[in-house]
Amino acid sequence: MSRSRQAPFVLFAALASVLLAIPPADAATGRFRGTVVDDNGEPIEGVSVTVTTADLPDFHEQLETNKRGIFTLTVAQIDPVYTLQLTKPGYRSLKVDVQVRATEVAQETYTLPAVVAGEEEVPGAVPIAEAEEVNVAIRAYNDGVTAQRAGDLATARERLEAALAEDEALGPAHVALATVSLDLGRHEQALAHADRGLQLRPGDREALRVRYQALLGLGRRDEAENAKAALKKAEGLSSTAKSLYNEGSKAYQEQDLDIALAKFEEAAAKDPSLFDAHHAIATILVHRGDHAGAAEAADRALQINPEDPRTLRVAYDAYRGVGDRERATEIAGRLAAADPEFGAVGLLQQGGDLFNAGDVEGARDLLEHALALDPGLPKAYYLLGLCALNASDYALAKQHLTKFLELDPDAADAPAAREMLGAI
Repeated sequence: MSRSRQAPFVLFAALASVLLAIPPADAATGRFRGTVVDDNGEPIEGVSVTVTTADLPDFHEQLETNKRGIFTLTVAQIDPVYTLQLTKPGYRSLKVDVQVRATEVAQETYTLPAVVAGEEEVPGAVPIAEAEEVNVAIRAYNDGVTAQRAGDLATARERLEAALAEDEALGPAHVALATVSLDLGRHEQALAHADRGLQLRPGDREALRVRYQALLGLGRRDEAENAKAALKKAEGLSSTAKSLYNEGSKAYQEQDLDIALAKFEEAAAKDPSLFDAHHAIATILVHRGDHAGAAEAADRALQINPEDPRTLRVAYDAYRGVGDRERATEIAGRLAAADPEFGAVGLLQQGGDLFNAGDVEGARDLLEHALALDPGLPKAYYLLGLCALNASDYALAKQHLTKFLELDPDAADAPAAREMLGAI
């Protein structure tokens, strides 16, 4: 290849479009996204969603589903249980409770069956998770929790055991199975699962409660007294930590980041199991450019909630900041799987950021991952073509740029792609 053939890449790489990065999540808010569908799985537009909570008597929010059947609830406080009332003429209504932790991105799909002629509109819909987004262990865990809440302890036990057979390190399943075992009078099993739950989720109040009750049931009173003291300490620390967190959240909303960070750090020190505090610390530190500190805080949060999308986003930015490309790429893949709104498009945007920052290898990794999720992203082929040109792999560059023009011949970058192809 002559030097004259290499020259166009320098020009067109400089002209490559800059892609906007997805902004880091707010340190002190959470989001719940609900999707409402009919019996055939089609989205229902115009469903009225009334949101209230007994924890905040003055709170009342009125939402409505869009054309895709989606509504979004944003929350800022740390523990409230929200009651959703879903109604639309011609469909059965639904009333359901949800709990969204601050900093969490949660989602659920609800089915509203159509009302048959002569039938009353009565609550009867059951939330269903989108099967393709839920792995076997999580699905079994959700089944177990549903059965537990319905009082069907035998089914709850069977489904929770199935969840742990798929993923033994699923901490919430151990805690739930500990509670079910206690209710069934199986104190040895309750104690074993409570202990394992505490290994995976240190400071979990429900696991501590079950441990205390199980030890009492086994007649091990000295150990039970120690367990009771640990439970009281955790409850006291948790209450204090939540108050500190909420103070930090208020300061954050008022843009007083120094006070917010100090409060979040106090909360995390009081209760190391308080996921929200670790996430908030990571978010503030990454905004300040302390990427090493942000990575440490994000890792602590991910130990508690491994697939939280917002924390994965912060961790991705933090590890990019410290130059750990391998870890950043691994986290980006997890983020794409955990957050459908990020997905292939998010990977494409992040890959574009890396390319524009000069990290061609990192960009290529993310762009290839994006295409594995969605082979129909024209911009990914364009950027991969630029990456290939940078590596002097002209055959691969030609392949990617040709595919880009095939998918989007009228794109803004199409003239540049054609000129590069002519120069190869």
